[in-house]
Amino acid sequence: MTHASKKHVGKWWTRRLPLEESEEVAFVGDVFYYSGWGNLPGHLYLTSKRLFFLPAPVRLIAPRRVWDLSAIQEVGVEKWRWRWTHLIPAKSWYVCTNGVRHYFGSLGRETPDWPKLIQHATGLQGVNTNG
Repeated sequence: MTHASKKHVGKWWTRRLPLEESEEVAFVGDVFYYSGWGNLPGHLYLTSKRLFFLPAPVRLIAPRRVWDLSAIQEVGVEKWRWRWTHLIPAKSWYVCTNGVRHYFGSLGRETPDWPKLIQHATGLQGVNTNG
């Protein structure tokens, strides 16, 4: 279970980041973040101002990522691309900030439509797809 309070997001002191005064958590979910560190399991927090990726506690050394919603230029779905995450296919999607795409993977049918949630929070016009 993930944790989000009015003062911070994340679990454990090693994975916890503070929220700003008027910042509210809108949604929390489990995702994989694709980076040079590999496929990192973790939790994605969508707040009223930022998007946080905090790695799962099972990864002792892994980057935490924070993006301002105003910096997100594009949200996209890799419609015909599935990434293998620990032998499980994961639907691939991304957010683009400063011309750099940050890829995520969502697992399962009950997974929320993260690209649409982020699109709505940022006010972007549409979700890009590659097909």
